[in-house]
Amino acid sequence: MGEWGVVVSGVMRWFHPDRRLGLLGRDSGGDLLVHGSALPPGMLLVKGARVEFTVDDHPRGPRAAAVTVLEYPAPRARKTPHEMVTLLEDLIRILDRTSEGYRHHRRPSPAETATLTTVLRALADDLDA
Repeated sequence: MGEWGVVVSGVMRWFHPDRRLGLLGRDSGGDLLVHGSALPPGMLLVKGARVEFTVDDHPRGPRAAAVTVLEYPAPRARKTPHEMVTLLEDLIRILDRTSEGYRHHRRPSPAETATLTTVLRALADDLDA
């Protein structure tokens, strides 16, 4: 390692706010666990944020400490209201077909499930943007 106490930079891969636990990708290579105790009070970590931190020794392995955010990722462009209406209408049609299948004791096929999850994720991502 050789990074103990040295300030290094990287990118936030993921952070689970309820568990106050996440993973940082170091610019020099490799991932590093980050615990909420390494963050200043009220700091929000999001996927893709550029960060600086020190590496501390921990009984369970090296961890990030003294994390500071250098730059948050640029917000994604949101869909227009017209695009959202189209997405919602598609979702309603897919849900109607799925519901009708369940009424007749049929589970959706893998292709139908894939379509449904894709549209739901697209909707959720845009609402999150």
